[in-house]
Amino acid sequence: MKTNNIKTQGAITKMQTSRISRSLVILFLTLVITIPCATAQWRIELPVFVSPRATVSQTFGTTDVSVEYSRPSVKSRAIWGDLVPYGEVWRAGANANTVVRLEHDVAIMGDTLKAGSYGLHMIPNEKEWTVIFSNDFEAWGSYAYAKEQDALRVTVSPELVEDHQEQLQYYFDNVEISKGELILHWAKLRIVIPMEVNVERNTILGFKERLQDLEDTTLLWDDFYLAASYCVRRKSNQDQAYQWNERSILLDSNFDNLYLKSIFLMRMDQKDEASRVEAVSFERADEEQLNNLGLGLIRSKKSEKAVRILNYTATRYPDSWKVHYNLGLAYSAHGDKKKALKKLRLALKLASKDDTDKINDKIEEIRSS
Repeated sequence: MKTNNIKTQGAITKMQTSRISRSLVILFLTLVITIPCATAQWRIELPVFVSPRATVSQTFGTTDVSVEYSRPSVKSRAIWGDLVPYGEVWRAGANANTVVRLEHDVAIMGDTLKAGSYGLHMIPNEKEWTVIFSNDFEAWGSYAYAKEQDALRVTVSPELVEDHQEQLQYYFDNVEISKGELILHWAKLRIVIPMEVNVERNTILGFKERLQDLEDTTLLWDDFYLAASYCVRRKSNQDQAYQWNERSILLDSNFDNLYLKSIFLMRMDQKDEASRVEAVSFERADEEQLNNLGLGLIRSKKSEKAVRILNYTATRYPDSWKVHYNLGLAYSAHGDKKKALKKLRLALKLASKDDTDKINDKIEEIRSS
């Protein structure tokens, strides 16, 4: 009887152990399943082992455009119309939302998309795709996609290509200062999304945002000067540009901002005042600044003014071969070959041996022209 009791107790113990083991397994699986929900509340970053995250960015003018996305792999699977079904909203990547961030307004195929962040979704079909920019950019994929959150929809045609792209990739191509293409490439298919920005508008907007706080002690004279000189070159936003340059002069009156003021005054038809301010600016300039100004005028095909300024420079720096060399270039550009050669020969006398070859080459070039 004792033996039987021992066997019976042993069997009961094994059954209890088995039940306990199954309970522990269930508990463990429950914990494993619930861990992602718990960690979703934690502000820590874990590595992504499948479809790693990536970011690509491009600057158009002064406008930054970036795409944050995940990169799933093909892994010998059929992608289009299979893994990614036709006619259904797709997250245009993997895992969390694909996010497009725009620093300024951007035109997408002619339609304006305001500055901000957008969730990128797509509806693939064999011959036509719908590209969706959603105001909701914090969702997980396209599961919570809601059409009422659409900021913009555009239609594009897919391109079948020979190059196989194993991991989904976004990149920018055919980039110019104001436009380019955002391209999605996965497997043997590409989606091209044309983008265009208003460089002039966005640049001026950036100036205004940066320079609006006159109490900002980090702003220096050249911040205001650079904004003003850009507007002068582009002949835009002139009234505001004049005020920026006046602020620059207030912070530090120097050759750059005084000469720029003379240009403003000339455009305002205040010729006498423009000449006076220009003369003051020249007094503040050094040899290098005056030489650079003269050369810039030659490149701008304003040779008459270049001759005048470089003649003034030569009176201040009569022993500088560079001044006479540049004056020779100015006379040559102005069509006065005789005076050009005279100034170049003077430069040759004043120059060191290291610089004579350059001057002789220019003399020979003008002689034979």
